[in-house]
Amino acid sequence: MNLTILDSVEALSGRVEQETGKPVQWVQASGMPSMVETRPAAGADEAHIIYISEGFKDPEGQHLIACKCYQIIRMFREEEKSRLIPSSGSSHFNNAKMRLALDAGDRPDLVKALNEDEIVKAWIFGVVNQLISQPGDIYIQKAISEEMPDLKEAQMLVLEQQFSDFMAAQREDVKLYSPRTVYDASLIMNAVYLKMLDRLIGTSFMERVDNLPQSRKIGRLFEATLEIREDHPADDRKRTDLWAETLGIRDWYEWVPFESGSAES
Repeated sequence: MNLTILDSVEALSGRVEQETGKPVQWVQASGMPSMVETRPAAGADEAHIIYISEGFKDPEGQHLIACKCYQIIRMFREEEKSRLIPSSGSSHFNNAKMRLALDAGDRPDLVKALNEDEIVKAWIFGVVNQLISQPGDIYIQKAISEEMPDLKEAQMLVLEQQFSDFMAAQREDVKLYSPRTVYDASLIMNAVYLKMLDRLIGTSFMERVDNLPQSRKIGRLFEATLEIREDHPADDRKRTDLWAETLGIRDWYEWVPFESGSAES
């Protein structure tokens, strides 16, 4: 595979090997939804696999590799028996679908959309993926900011794109055609995530936002999130559960042993 990796990113992959006791294997793969995916080593697996898409590009791809490496390092801070990953199956999908049915009310467009499983899956799993990724990503971005200064430009490109997506999602047409639970949950999570980044790595995203809906709830969840101070997988789960309970979507996923769920991330 012809891939040039920054020295700092290669050093981080070496740290993965050192701290987990298993090497990193690089695999070029096609048809992936993102530039980089990983399969952390479970039990008898000989190596962690990092899949690189044919669409890989710099500098964002270097930042994404770093994020994935930190994910593996953080996971292996816990003993094997204590490693948990989120899982969202058919029962959780049904729980979420029933919640969205309450949002439909007298809106024929939403009632009709709830009969289209692909649309409903996009809504539900979009929120779940955000919920299970952002609380941990806060401290990954902090680590990159503090430990990998050569990735600063790439990090800011990625975070600026996330901020642009956040602002675009506040358009009236997005709100009009989304179930309220989905719209509010995504809005609140994004706002708390960006406020945490502003606090921990010195960005100023939320200073550029005026008259944000749900501002009181965002403020309360932000303060509650600050109270969970440890940078550890168990605390990531606490933050995730806190957000889910606050948003009323705790029954949309569960924590399962690493070996019993999907290892890809």
